[in-house]
Amino acid sequence: MGGDGGMLGRSHSDETKELMSNSHKGKRSNINNLNLPSGKDHWNFGSKSDNATSKYHGIFIDKRSVNFPFWRIVLTVKGKNIQIRRF
Repeated sequence: MGGDGGMLGRSHSDETKELMSNSHKGKRSNINNLNLPSGKDHWNFGSKSDNATSKYHGIFIDKRSVNFPFWRIVLTVKGKNIQIRRF
């Protein structure tokens, strides 16, 4: 550790140390000031794969059934899938 002022053993000039220190003053990272993508700003919003069974989100053919594949309608809320209907 030593007396490098938190510069991880690198030898920086006094001017560089001051610039690096000043660039972070008053900035705190917490959940309220993070720039997170949400909704329409997310890179994957509105995209469906080319081989999707339906053009709508949350509606797809469930092929797990041995005798008869059926359509499923599923909503995702807070990362959890909620099945609405199968037909």
